[in-house]
This record gives sequence, structure tokens and C-alpha cells, in this order.
Amino acid sequence: NNNKKKLFIIGAGPSGVEIACKVNDIYKNKFDISIVERSNEILSKNKIFNREEAEKALKRRNINLILNSTVQEVSKQKILILNDAGVKELDHNFVIWTAGV
Repeated sequence: NNNKKKLFIIGAGPSGVEIACKVNDIYKNKFDISIVERSNEILSKNKIFNREEAEKALKRRNINLILNSTVQEVSKQKILILNDAGVKELDHNFVIWTAGV
């Protein structure tokens, strides 16, 4: 659906995962949601059970996971993501930053 707004959430810790699910639940199909995470898994500091349940919740909601990726830059319309494949430039409408401590 091309009418969907592109939302990127930076950080797949508890805050990022919860915000992604809540935005999806509240706004139904208005957003194409992607979570960008620097490590190779979501909720890296949580128990394996919590991680697996969160992965199922994201999959049920069609939330995209972009793992092993670092955000290089966020501009007004683009987000630059660096991973093993190189730098990708993606269009966005909204970015929510939940990465870091």
C-alpha cells in the first residue's frame, strides 16, 4: 500500500519494540514500520523467551527488522543505514530514536 507512511524506529530494545507494536495497534495499517538495530538480535539483554515472544509479536504485525545495521544519518526525508552490504538510503516520513542508554 503506497499510502502508508514510512516509520523507522532506531533501537530494538524494550522501548523500540513496544513503540513499534503500539503504533501498529493504534494506527492499524497507516504505517510501514521498520526497526533498525545495530546488533544481530532484538532485546539483546533480555531472556530468550521474551525475545522469541517479541519476535512473534513483530512478525504478526508485519513490522520489518533491519538487523546488524547502524544509522549513519537522518535527514528530513532520508535515513542512511550502514551494514555489510554497504550504505542504504531509505525514504522516511517519521523516525523515532530509542537507541542508547
